[in-house]
Amino acid sequence: MLAAAPCFAAAIYFFSIHAPKDPTPDEKLKELGFAFIGFLLFAAGAAVLIFPLGRFLSSIFESLFWPTDTYLPPPLFKLAAWYVEQGRYAEALAEYEKILKHHRHNSDAYRGLLYVLHACMGDVQSAEKIYQKARKKVPEAQRDALAAYYQELKEGRASPPNISAEPQA
Repeated sequence: MLAAAPCFAAAIYFFSIHAPKDPTPDEKLKELGFAFIGFLLFAAGAAVLIFPLGRFLSSIFESLFWPTDTYLPPPLFKLAAWYVEQGRYAEALAEYEKILKHHRHNSDAYRGLLYVLHACMGDVQSAEKIYQKARKKVPEAQRDALAAYYQELKEGRASPPNISAEPQA
């Protein structure tokens, strides 16, 4: 965009060159040539500005009519918790995996998945794999709490995770 300013300045300069009061045909032709050069420089400056300006104006229009927020609503744990209460563990696993598909850093979803695998289904190997994956995915501030919960699961004293409706960062 800064390249447009010199083009416009040079175009103004070439437009301001005038022939004397009684110009000869050669001087008129020279003035016409300078005006043409000014027009070309003005067109070059406009061409440099048209794409960024168009992108800016279209982004304003798009943000008004087609907002592109990346906000995801908080995950819904109620169905997965209900499946666990009903003893429908395969469906609970599917629900927790749906949550993790969209909220891959959510430690509550990993906690629920670990509970279903380890405590409900007795699949210790799968639970260990999920725990190793979860340690890499969850935010660092929540890793200690997840490790403590997994340790409680291994010792057999963990309760189902109490999952709130609050979204996590």
